[in-house]
Amino acid sequence: MAEVNGHEQQRNLELVLAEFRNYQQGILPTGPGARSLTEFFASIDEKLDPAAAPAPRTQRSDRDVLNLLTKRAAVLHLGPANYCWFADPSRALCLKLAGTPAAADRPLVGMCDSARCPQATHHPRHRPVWAEHADKTKIFIGQLGTARKTERTRLQADFDRARRARAAVTVANAVPTADLLNGHTKSSAHGLCGHKPVTGHQDGQRRRVRTHHPRGPGPHLLADAGALLAHRR
Repeated sequence: MAEVNGHEQQRNLELVLAEFRNYQQGILPTGPGARSLTEFFASIDEKLDPAAAPAPRTQRSDRDVLNLLTKRAAVLHLGPANYCWFADPSRALCLKLAGTPAAADRPLVGMCDSARCPQATHHPRHRPVWAEHADKTKIFIGQLGTARKTERTRLQADFDRARRARAAVTVANAVPTADLLNGHTKSSAHGLCGHKPVTGHQDGQRRRVRTHHPRGPGPHLLADAGALLAHRR
């Protein structure tokens, strides 16, 4: 069991690291929990600002990045079409729907409604799942007889939810980040992604960090992630 937990922790740390690198490149999360995750990544960017590093260091190491992401990785759970950041059980929609005590240590992934849960986010890797779900639901709706109004209403709501989730991921990663966050699209940034417009200072922070952390989450960082978890155990 300990070995399984260790592999799960390493996987989660690698996933969070990958999403942080995506954030630095302007690839943003969507979904109800997107604002919280984006603000967390922005805070990491600020901590990694070379100007804030103690002398005589000029930039933070990859190990520093992993250390800063570890707590968030510890609350990550994977859903079929979302990431669940189970930081506050009292806010978990699945537990509320099931009437489960807020003291639970894990979410009920099978009851996840990530389009409504404030701790759920959607990412580019989830778009195909939402797209397939929307396409299949549309076919089911077309096959229903006119008398099945209740089922049609339920499926239409499900289809609309999947279509919105798919569109949000598409728009968030097709529009330049600055334009999206400053509302230069037909839909508001709040409606699509739950983001607040970034300030010039925050945008400058992101550009500086990109300069000092140009690499994606390649083998060098994934190896560091494994070494860090092994050290912690």
